Amino acid sequence: MTARADPLLDALSGLPPGALRLGADVGAGHARDMSMTPGVLLRPGSTAEVALMLAACNDLRRPVVVQGGRTGLAGGASPREGEVALSLERMRDLTEADPLTSTIIAEAGVTLQRVQEAASAGGLRLAIDIGSRGSATIGGVIACNAGGIRVISHGMMRQHVLGLEAVLADGTILSRLGTLVKDNTGTDLKHLFIGTEGTLGVVTRAVLALSPEPADLAMAYCALGRLVDARGVLQSLQARFGRRLSAFEFIEARVHAAACAFGAVSPVPEGQGPTP
Repeated sequence: MTARADPLLDALSGLPPGALRLGADVGAGHARDMSMTPGVLLRPGSTAEVALMLAACNDLRRPVVVQGGRTGLAGGASPREGEVALSLERMRDLTEADPLTSTIIAEAGVTLQRVQEAASAGGLRLAIDIGSRGSATIGGVIACNAGGIRVISHGMMRQHVLGLEAVLADGTILSRLGTLVKDNTGTDLKHLFIGTEGTLGVVTRAVLALSPEPADLAMAYCALGRLVDARGVLQSLQARFGRRLSAFEFIEARVHAAACAFGAVSPVPEGQGPTP
């Protein structure tokens, strides 16, 4: 079907500049994970525009692939032939951290790092952290219920979402952006959208729970000869520090060597650590 004959374009003809891209204007960045570049890229700037776009696609039975920061490696944001890509990259509104409720409200296209920096400016932090923080977006982190490097003490992303706004496939907007930790006012629908990869609806905005910045942090880097030894170290640390142990990462020797080969500097003196 040519762009001129596509009824979806007619249905979305009233979109503002920048909200719709076609063909070569889409860009290869929206075809990650060895997928094809989508013929139509929708770039909403608000929840209302997401609703308009999804309603049009639903009416025309056009499949939609939702894209966030496109940091995943499992093909979840990869469009196939005939599918429309819906990128939330333009939805970047972010409030200041609220010290009274220890919350912050972010649109789906805000990167995790921006939220962390805004929280830190208010003396707080979002405890979730992942290596792709500079490109992973809040919508994607919620959609896949990311855990990150601090999951052993702070849990998955689900534990840090107090409220959210989402759009269903037919364009219906569900909004419950409450900031209360104790909230029993009806069915808690947000859990239907956390971790479901956009299959039940598109998350457009969320209220995130923040916590105080830790008074001090300490990090240890251990070189061990066997995997079973790493398990023993973890058990000993948990027995001594409990939930104060916020992260524990295992790096296999071959991965460590590959990282050093690409320029990473190891804190372990050469020849004293494990070998691949």
